[in-house]
Amino acid sequence: MPSPRFLRALPLLLLLALALAACGTTPLPTTTPPTTDAPPRIDPPIDAPTPVNPTLPVTPAVPLPAFTQFGTAAYDTCTGLHHDPSGTITCTGVTEGTLPGQTSAGNSDYLLARYTTQGTWNTTQFGTPAYDDLYASATDTNGNVYLVGSGEAALPGCKVIGSSDVYLIKVTPDGTTTYRQFGTTGYEEAYGVTVDHAGTVYLTGITTGTFDGNTTAGNADAFVSKIDPTGEITTWQFGSSDNDAGVSVMLDPSGHVVVAGTTQGTLPTQHAAGYTDAFVARFDAAGQATYTQFGTSGNDVATAATMTATGRVVIVGSTEGTLPGENRGGNGDAFLVEAQPDGSLAYHQVGTAAPDGLDAVTVDTQGNAIAVGSTHGALPDQTSRGGTDVLLVRLTGQGTVEARQFGTTDDDSGHAVTLNDDGHVIVGGETYGALPGATNAGDADAFVANVDW
Repeated sequence: MPSPRFLRALPLLLLLALALAACGTTPLPTTTPPTTDAPPRIDPPIDAPTPVNPTLPVTPAVPLPAFTQFGTAAYDTCTGLHHDPSGTITCTGVTEGTLPGQTSAGNSDYLLARYTTQGTWNTTQFGTPAYDDLYASATDTNGNVYLVGSGEAALPGCKVIGSSDVYLIKVTPDGTTTYRQFGTTGYEEAYGVTVDHAGTVYLTGITTGTFDGNTTAGNADAFVSKIDPTGEITTWQFGSSDNDAGVSVMLDPSGHVVVAGTTQGTLPTQHAAGYTDAFVARFDAAGQATYTQFGTSGNDVATAATMTATGRVVIVGSTEGTLPGENRGGNGDAFLVEAQPDGSLAYHQVGTAAPDGLDAVTVDTQGNAIAVGSTHGALPDQTSRGGTDVLLVRLTGQGTVEARQFGTTDDDSGHAVTLNDDGHVIVGGETYGALPGATNAGDADAFVANVDW
């Protein structure tokens, strides 16, 4: 099963304003999200970039195999997958061991692997002497990779601000890294990131402190931060009187920020359905949010979201209850909820008699949503391979839900999903077993699967 350290930081809250300690050299990408009067706090970048083992992205000449498994004798996982315009496939994740040819920086490091034209994966690892948690990653049109997470130690050239700080790391195609560490004197984690075409970076997560120019709404607030190409940051902090967290950040067709997350309170103009609800917050150009809160009488946790070209948001996660018009499978089901720009919702619930959940979601050019997670049971017309299997769900633009599962006789979980040029679904995650044609390196290995749906 996943390490307790990795599971510790599952999302609970959303948008915020941040205090920045800029530590990298290369200026972070730029873009313009909603303009707001909230004052940014800016620190200048440091003088020089820190190199990481170069892993140049290249267009694969050898097709990605059905299953790729790699790791160390310790715990390894793939939490992010990206397929950029050049054809490069990038896996981001965490390792608690030492990858071949690499050096461990501490208790757990960031893992970055790129698929090459020779049909091999080039891997690298880096981090701090402590535990480094990775929750999300994104790529831009230039092949740069952005990793976000949190930690208690200082990244290279950075300084510790609170009990847990937000980490933002940019890795260029030639392996050059830029580090940024920011937060309040409280506790912060970042769960979602996106980058616009101009290079502006947007983050969302949770804070127990108060960012400059903001006011605390409750116990823990959600936040969203915009970092322009010059390194200037603008942050909005929001939530209920209880705990709130942002898990995914997106830009709608008009360029406005949209955040999906989880709340244990009641958001402005909304009503709480149960102890923990999911929500979508849409921000206008002035930084004002319109909320949609939903859930059951049980616990409903949003873990990821994506947006279609029409502005429809698809939120995924897990529920302990029964969503409107749906049937409950058992002890915790996976859900996909479609939220339209006008606030209307369409619910979809998938599950077995055992616990099920979804961790990541993407959308194809036809508007179909593809989500991945895990199941402890056997889906209708499917066979449990043993332990926990990878759960793969497709929601078509017409509202039809299809589900399948795969795995080994041990525990397997899906944490990342993307699509390649030929429409194949690429899934990433972790396995404690050995996938077809692969060998387990020890404990949990990271895996990438090329699925022809």
